[in-house]
Amino acid sequence: MTITSSPWGFRFHAFDRYARYLKSIGITDLCLMFGAPEKFPLAVRPTKEAAEECRKHADDLGVNLIEIATTMDYQTELPLAVGLGVKYFRVCDIWEDTEENFQKIVKMLRDMGAQAQKPGLMVIVENHGGLMAKAAACRRLMETVGMPNVRLNYDPANFEYYGEDPVEALDEIKPFIGFIHCKNVRYEIGKPRYCRIAEGVIDYSRIFKALPMGDAFPVCLEYEDSADAEKGTLDDLNSMRMCLGTGGEQA
Repeated sequence: MTITSSPWGFRFHAFDRYARYLKSIGITDLCLMFGAPEKFPLAVRPTKEAAEECRKHADDLGVNLIEIATTMDYQTELPLAVGLGVKYFRVCDIWEDTEENFQKIVKMLRDMGAQAQKPGLMVIVENHGGLMAKAAACRRLMETVGMPNVRLNYDPANFEYYGEDPVEALDEIKPFIGFIHCKNVRYEIGKPRYCRIAEGVIDYSRIFKALPMGDAFPVCLEYEDSADAEKGTLDDLNSMRMCLGTGGEQA
């Protein structure tokens, strides 16, 4: 099983620090995001030159690039993702939940899927509120798009955050999962807040028992607090290994 880490918590890290830290704790398959490095130093500027530099730097450090998140300028960024050598092209947005919007998103995802098909990329769409807040809506979207290389980025904590049990959500979306994000949710004065895997209400042991793990989805840790991204990610890695029964806590 591939265990990787989301770039979001590390958004204020330079790539070198990000890659070296993850490699030091045993994670060598990395996720990235397109964007403006002036805002988030980890972001890859969506130019051919920046992508080539990032790919070379990763090769020099001995790490693999497996996934990158788009800013939604996919016409520009999808070919750059191919050049980076990633396998997954992640789409994450909060779209307004209207039928008109639904049809627009279907058209967009079909276009992405068609462009990604020849180079062998998988487009993964994260359940992230709005039009994709509930599992039934995610299933409808995937069924309507109807492309084998357009799949869901299943984020249990996002389902929990928007009021749906993430294990029950699996009954709706299991056939469409291509990637998994792992973080947790706790409630403070009745309001949900993202947190470490060990501190929240989601039981990831139940999640993994319910998943068809024979398909070997990448499991992506998504600790989001940039203030202690390194320690939080290490804690989540140890928690995830316990859930998966692989043991071996890291210091």
